[in-house]
Amino acid sequence: MCTVWEIRFRYLAALAVLLVTITGCGGAADPDTTEVASSYLCSGAKLSASPAAPADPGMQVTLTASNTACAAGETPEFKFSYQRDGVAPWTVVQDYSASASANWDTTGLPSGRYNLIVYVRAAGSGASFQSASRATYFIKNVCTAASLSTAPPGPQPAGAVVSLDATASCTAAASAEFKYVYRLIGTSGYTLISNYTANANVQWDTTGLSSGMYDLIVYARVNGNLSNWESVAHASYLLGATCGSVALSTSPPSPQPVGTSVTLTGSASCASGTTPEYRFLYRQAGTSTYTELQPFSTSNTANWDTTALSSGMWELAVQARVQGSSGAESAATAGYYLGTDTQLTAGSSHMCARIGGNVKCFGRNLLGTPTGQYSTDRGVEASDMGDALPPVSLGTGQTAIAVAHGAYHACAILTGGSVKCWGSNGGGQLGLGDTEDRSAGAGELGDTLPTVDLGAGRTAKSITAGGNFTCAILDNGSVKCWGSNNLGQLGLGDTNNRGDDAGEMGDSLPAVDLGAGRTAVQIAAGASHSCAILDDSTTKCWGYNVYGSLGLGDSARRGDDPGEMGDALPAVDLGAGRHAVALSLGANLSCARLDNAAVKCWGHNGWGQLGQGDVSARGDGPGEMGDALAPVDLGAGHTALAMAAGGQHVCAILETGAVKCWGYNADGQLGVGDTNDRGDQSGEMGNGLPTVSLGTGHTAVRLVATYLNSCAELDDGSMKCWGANWSGMLGIGPSDNRGDEALDMGDNLPSFDFGGGKTAQSLGSGFGYHFGCALLNDASIKCWGSNSYGQLGIDRSGNTGDESEDMGSQLQNVDLGTGASVQQVAGGDSHTCALLAGGIVKCWGSGRYGTLGQGDTMRRSGRSVTMGDNLPAVSLGTAATAISAGLEHTCAILSTGSVKCWGRNAYGQLGIGDTSDRGDDPGEMGPSLPTVDLGGHTAMSVSAGYRHTCALLDDSSVRCWGWNLYGQLGLGDQGTRGDQAGEMGAALPAVDLGTGRTAVAVYAGVINSCAILDTGVVKCWGFNGSGQLGLGDTLTRGWKVGQMGDALPALD
Repeated sequence: MCTVWEIRFRYLAALAVLLVTITGCGGAADPDTTEVASSYLCSGAKLSASPAAPADPGMQVTLTASNTACAAGETPEFKFSYQRDGVAPWTVVQDYSASASANWDTTGLPSGRYNLIVYVRAAGSGASFQSASRATYFIKNVCTAASLSTAPPGPQPAGAVVSLDATASCTAAASAEFKYVYRLIGTSGYTLISNYTANANVQWDTTGLSSGMYDLIVYARVNGNLSNWESVAHASYLLGATCGSVALSTSPPSPQPVGTSVTLTGSASCASGTTPEYRFLYRQAGTSTYTELQPFSTSNTANWDTTALSSGMWELAVQARVQGSSGAESAATAGYYLGTDTQLTAGSSHMCARIGGNVKCFGRNLLGTPTGQYSTDRGVEASDMGDALPPVSLGTGQTAIAVAHGAYHACAILTGGSVKCWGSNGGGQLGLGDTEDRSAGAGELGDTLPTVDLGAGRTAKSITAGGNFTCAILDNGSVKCWGSNNLGQLGLGDTNNRGDDAGEMGDSLPAVDLGAGRTAVQIAAGASHSCAILDDSTTKCWGYNVYGSLGLGDSARRGDDPGEMGDALPAVDLGAGRHAVALSLGANLSCARLDNAAVKCWGHNGWGQLGQGDVSARGDGPGEMGDALAPVDLGAGHTALAMAAGGQHVCAILETGAVKCWGYNADGQLGVGDTNDRGDQSGEMGNGLPTVSLGTGHTAVRLVATYLNSCAELDDGSMKCWGANWSGMLGIGPSDNRGDEALDMGDNLPSFDFGGGKTAQSLGSGFGYHFGCALLNDASIKCWGSNSYGQLGIDRSGNTGDESEDMGSQLQNVDLGTGASVQQVAGGDSHTCALLAGGIVKCWGSGRYGTLGQGDTMRRSGRSVTMGDNLPAVSLGTAATAISAGLEHTCAILSTGSVKCWGRNAYGQLGIGDTSDRGDDPGEMGPSLPTVDLGGHTAMSVSAGYRHTCALLDDSSVRCWGWNLYGQLGLGDQGTRGDQAGEMGAALPAVDLGTGRTAVAVYAGVINSCAILDTGVVKCWGFNGSGQLGLGDTLTRGWKVGQMGDALPALD
């Protein structure tokens, strides 16, 4: 007799778990098959319905059972039933027979949601059933979308009567009915305001309620339907006779020379009928004591005389309160630099610097000259920079006061407030009424380059550029956007580009509707979405939202259809009493610096760019924003003076002037001497996150982050960049990437040479890929990096800032097909899956059990015949927003918030009420693959473990299903869930985490599970033979009654 012990550690999320495999010698069966219970004569069933829902009333619907396997010599028989959702009992469509299909006659049935089930057993067995499969079906009419608005706007004192107005979109314009509930954010359980009625307006009496931020929900369904709900919408509301938020603005904008007289203006949002008071303070960055500039008074402005102050970074603050109150009720801070006058911005493949009033650009500059020629990239050679780098020609006598960059275009605000843009123009992002690129090589800059028509008498005071669009805040506080609009990023209620045809600019270009009476004080653009801080200190976002980058608790775009903007567009919930003072957006990522100097980020999180110690998106599901969204941990006692979001990473300047970066790091853009991502696992943030070494004695005063780079303006006016050096993006001549090796940073990292002793004034707004620009202290702009569309504004072939042969050619990428853009990667035991842009999922490796979701068990590996464009996408029926891979199964969260799982299902780990694998036979994927029944809830995150799966739902509860021998489902027993009909949905209990406790994250390990609770503590349950639960013993938890809830200790 011999036994082989294989002991190996697997790291799932942040949890180290011990996997032990014991294999006997000699003729042993596959342990995977010997573990499967053999008591069922017939197992496996999958129910499908045709035609696809929603169906017209009276439709004949064919119900079909497939994928059934019975023991040798046994014949299956089938029973089909249906249930109107919310109404019992079940009605039999066809009793047990040998027919694997049945005709469901819906004549006379009311509209709404229906639950379908097929039971399977061996003929003659007499069993009630041996396998089953469920499906959901809709009969018209149903409500497909809802919205909720409030009046008057918050904050209001407790006792106010608030009007709640709901709308719903229903098929065939059917009449809707609505149910309203509320809860104080941070508490559990909702209170009913009004049960289902046809009244789209109800009054919410807040008498007796505590002050704070409330979550309001409206549920909608077609009048007469008995579905629990068919669509849902949320709104946030602040109660309390307080000044809930305040914003701080400065004029003139930072930076300015010492001696400048700066006007500070506060704008507070206070309870109706109250008068705000303001107090203004300042201190030098890195010091602990504020100097009072003006005590509390009703004046919302103060004059800051900088004559006697030293150059460097200063921190300004305003406090607000209701007149007669004691102490500050809200506060906001802003950084202000006294000294040189420079600005740096970055696009996707180039950068520009404004020095004084001139502009110099470097980086990639292709396709900038007449047909058949290439313009010149700058920065590839050391000789490209300095005095050899020409300024961008903006026209006779013109100087720049601000610059912004998109993916392949750049814009500058000139003296007097006019705007000029150059570079790529395929979507009209230059605002010139055509789609012709503009570049220096074609003689199209200087006096030849027209200004953007902003409307009669209108000028720009702030500008930002997204992927292929541009937005500006005008002198009257309105916002206008132009360029590509396929995802609603212009916020105009449609998807029509603006600026690409004559007659679309000027007075013909509508302003973005920000809500009644609202204006913008700051704006930021990402790849395909935009956000603005308004004059009432709220933040609103619109555009692409598949990962929740709009921060609205769903993945629905805003601004691409009528009725989505203005008062209908909810503000981003940043937490009770909190508001944004600065914004920075990346690729499907949004970050805000709050009034308390904390940083919060939401949206895509595939590389830990949200700084939460995991890879779960935030903002794409209910309950993820507000107080539930934890601020980024910058270390004990540290706050942020500034922050900048790149493509998939974020950097912040601390109050000490140090810089910390987190997120994606394949090219060294975090500047910590390696290529390890930070923020995607626990223990990597806070004191565990290294600072960037900027050189002996140096601190940072400003930041900019590009798609693959980070740059800092230092306290001596110099500028340093690190990360990918494609197309000369780092502006230091021939070089490999910087920041990815131990000796790259600090004094070894060269600073920019802008020529003639010029320095960069400041780091401005902008987002892009492979290019950047700096505004220099002589008012010129210099850009470097990639110049594929002439975005550098100069004429020369080749990249600027590096040599083309150094552009990452040493790294072999996984070939996922032409144009594939990976958003998230998940690895199982012998297979890997990737989430691509657009919600596409591709898997490769072992196809055993259908793990690749291709309807077969074939292996797909690195050969060209199976990879690249030859590797099919997993058919899920709709776009995916997140993925997680277990040992031999994979789960995806879809854009609807539902969950689908495929692969091995011997223990019900797919959560579909049977033990049949999915994805291993044709016809099992796409619309035929059932969603996991979560009991009417949607998933905020999902984690696939060894042979079980856990999900964090929209009510912040945790539900787990699959194998449960060691209590890893946390249900106080050892019963597997999800392997039989009737075990999922409302029948699946939530994990008891303790009295009043909810979860903010969940992880399924090998044979245990863990959750981070709303209090920040961690609780783990399941197998504990090696102490992996972290409780100081080896007692397994969760497998018997009394071990969960308050009895389960938290990790110390």
